[in-house]
Amino acid sequence: MSITKIQNQWFKACVLFCFLFYSAVAKVYGQDEEAIISKFQKGFIERDSSFIMPYLDKELSFVGFEKERTPSIIYNVLQNLPEIVSMELSEKDGQQFILDIQYKDYPSQKSSIYFNEKGLVNRIELVDDLITQEIQQQHFLESVKRPSISNITEEFHHKTITFSAKDSVEITADWYEVKLNSPTIILCHQARYNRKEYRDIAPRLCALGFNCLAIDQRSGGNFLETKNMTKEAAMTAKKNTDMLDASIDIESAIEFVMKNYKTEIIVWGSSYSASLALFLSEGSDAIKGVVAFSPGNYFGDKATSIQSVIPNLEVPFIILSSSAEGEKLKQLFQEFSMKENQTQFIPSTNGFHGARALWHGQNGGEEYWNAIEEFLTKYQKE
Repeated sequence: MSITKIQNQWFKACVLFCFLFYSAVAKVYGQDEEAIISKFQKGFIERDSSFIMPYLDKELSFVGFEKERTPSIIYNVLQNLPEIVSMELSEKDGQQFILDIQYKDYPSQKSSIYFNEKGLVNRIELVDDLITQEIQQQHFLESVKRPSISNITEEFHHKTITFSAKDSVEITADWYEVKLNSPTIILCHQARYNRKEYRDIAPRLCALGFNCLAIDQRSGGNFLETKNMTKEAAMTAKKNTDMLDASIDIESAIEFVMKNYKTEIIVWGSSYSASLALFLSEGSDAIKGVVAFSPGNYFGDKATSIQSVIPNLEVPFIILSSSAEGEKLKQLFQEFSMKENQTQFIPSTNGFHGARALWHGQNGGEEYWNAIEEFLTKYQKE
């Protein structure tokens, strides 16, 4: 056999080998990427980094950290994430795999995992976003005020009372009374807080002529060195204390005010309780107005979305939030026409999540107060 023929055969063999090799690699990469996504799903749901680490690009790093920190960051994120119910692949765009993540007690979200040309993960968007949020939260905590005692706080005192929820759990609340026949605002706190979220807000509302009932909900926590007594009572009675379970506390507070004071009732919510206030106002004759700070879809598939509820509301309401939250909510309101006495307020500054935007001395707080006072004017008695 001539040298030329041997060279030709070797050339053909090499071409065939390369074709088969790269076809196999392409096929394996396509399969492996989806298999890796499956491993990631298991790792995030079970909080086990061993399902994730073998598939990471060795150069992978997260925002603000060197690559050497990646293993510990993955571990800590998994341990501190809210409980994930499901993580499903919703679509692919090249090397970007978009996941639909469902949480137990928080809104669902879409987040992406990115692969490099070798089929290894070189970016996890969810972790980057969580780190960015944590950095922003630290900056926020450095600047945020806490409820404090002011001249108005000293002028309007409260008494702590208790009453029974529909399921017999004892609800603890702070009652601020101006006049028996004055309209009453039921003040509902956000997650991990209690009635003391309104320590310096309620007295200022009293100065505007409103009675206030600041309640502890069973979904909350200790705040300002004060225990959430309703949560304590619910846990003692072996009742569920998820955010949606707090709806019964707000309903019971409404019934308590109706029975004992017979005044107009405005329900005021902060974060998850803002959503509950909007939900409860649909078709309600008792609720005459809603103040909703930072409402959202906090309950996953356990409750209907605020997008479904808000267009049906006849009750006057004002929705307030941070500027970032406000822009997202504004897009929702563009899909329907708000009725008379229904309005949204977006601050000119970054603003804050929840009713803490109104705490005494809070940056930009007076802008929020101006919007609140204008909304409440219609309820004030001569």
